[in-house]
Amino acid sequence: MPEADRTSVRLRRARPWIVLIVATLLFVLVALYRFDALGGAFGGFDNDHFLHFAYAKQVQAGEQPLRDFQDAGLQGARPSLTYELSAAAQRYFGNNLRSEAWLTVGGVALGAAVTVVAASQIAPWPLALLMALLSALISPKLYGYPKVLVLSVASLVIVRYAARPSWTYLVVMSAWTAIAFLFRHDYAVYCGVGFGAVIAASHWTSWREGARRAVVYGVVTVALLAPSMLWVYEYRGLAEYFRNGLAMSRREGLRTDMDWPRPTLQGVSSVSSAFEPEQNTEAGLYYLFLAMPLAAIVVAWSRWRRHHLDPDGHVAALLSLGIMTALLSHYFLRGSLEGRFGDMAAPVAVIGAGLLGISLARGASSIGRRTLRASAALAVLAFAAACIWSLQQVGAELRTTRLLQSPGDQTRRISEELASLPVALRESQATTRMEAADYLHRCTRPTDRVFVVGYEPELFVFAERLFAAGRATVIPEFYADERYSREAIAGLESQSVPIVLAEPETFYATFPALLAYLRTRYAEHGTVRVNEVGSLRVLVRKDASGRPTGPRGLPCFG
Repeated sequence: MPEADRTSVRLRRARPWIVLIVATLLFVLVALYRFDALGGAFGGFDNDHFLHFAYAKQVQAGEQPLRDFQDAGLQGARPSLTYELSAAAQRYFGNNLRSEAWLTVGGVALGAAVTVVAASQIAPWPLALLMALLSALISPKLYGYPKVLVLSVASLVIVRYAARPSWTYLVVMSAWTAIAFLFRHDYAVYCGVGFGAVIAASHWTSWREGARRAVVYGVVTVALLAPSMLWVYEYRGLAEYFRNGLAMSRREGLRTDMDWPRPTLQGVSSVSSAFEPEQNTEAGLYYLFLAMPLAAIVVAWSRWRRHHLDPDGHVAALLSLGIMTALLSHYFLRGSLEGRFGDMAAPVAVIGAGLLGISLARGASSIGRRTLRASAALAVLAFAAACIWSLQQVGAELRTTRLLQSPGDQTRRISEELASLPVALRESQATTRMEAADYLHRCTRPTDRVFVVGYEPELFVFAERLFAAGRATVIPEFYADERYSREAIAGLESQSVPIVLAEPETFYATFPALLAYLRTRYAEHGTVRVNEVGSLRVLVRKDASGRPTGPRGLPCFG
């Protein structure tokens, strides 16, 4: 065998190990980058993160969605993996925000590592690494780690099935669809569309085989989900549960609906300054995220039309990823764009690596056409990188994390800070923005519940109290049916809830039964601060007797 051939064989054999090492190193890098950026207000977590965390604390205490609390959204089937995994982290690693950080940061970092592996199946590994790194720098919200993990693994399964459409991978697709459903039900729809597309694309020459495999995929998935469906049926009813979930999704869609993003030239004096306004970088990434799946579909279709062959499965993989990601872009890219790009960055990165690999590959085209194609691809890559760098303030984040200086010291400092939360923050800011949390912690017993009429999910976490009445939040138009108000009132009657914190009555006037109940059973005693500028009314149960030792003489029962 010629030396060149022997070298080629050695490189092919070493490639899986190279990809594994690269994925491991990227996991460590992303984990350090995201973990070391935490700390500060709320430990570095978003306010919305504490809604998921509050549910997890209920699960840790032995409660379950639907049976014990109603506002579980699209995560009510048992086991609800989003809540169960956070609850498990609290049980095994400690009741603090460090445990939550380990779980969520680890999930995001694992998603980036899986993205490298998936992209390396259809592109050279350096391109796969580059695209996966960019997807990680988009910095998905930590509470959104299930989206990153579900979609990155789905992308890997798609490219592996396209390359080798075995029955084993078909069963893996069913299992992953079921897991996606248990994280959040709509994730199973996105996976199902991608998996269905790759089954069809991989068996386009034999529609009978494709149909047979699609049926098996569906049957196995339904069988795996049967116990969870029985749980839903028992505690809510399938029709009502899914009807309510769809209604919530529609309301959320209306709330986050947005016009087409428009860039601005105001204050732009150079190419680099064009990337400074957030309006420009959001618009740039938005249209790029819309264009990528369409480009994947067009390229895959054109390559199939030219050759009618797909020996390595790249055409089927690109086509399927394009179809799945087009659906994702329709539902994911809504209001507050800056925090939404990261949710679907994994499949976009895999598509990007595939398209970049095709653009830079040597082919039968003329040198001029290859040069033009490669230049266009690299220009798009540079544009995407500039948008991500500016929008996510990557330079500032690198300075904050000290990743290029002394990451070990920063990691230890953040670890110690998060391990002390929520207690340390509540105690140190008891007279300012943690006043409400401190009041609830000091003036209720550990067995008491707290009811908050509004959207302040962090209160339960920092007060270290469970929420009452099966409701972590009360938001106008969400769970507005009178049945849910009656269930909440029944919970308030059966649980020990001496204190209710509430927005003004006009806020929850759309819940007339709840409004009437609180007027009848509770009396207003003043207000308490929930942050630097906001306060909530303090309602105390009329038949409860407390001592006026809370802030400004508010009653205490602890």
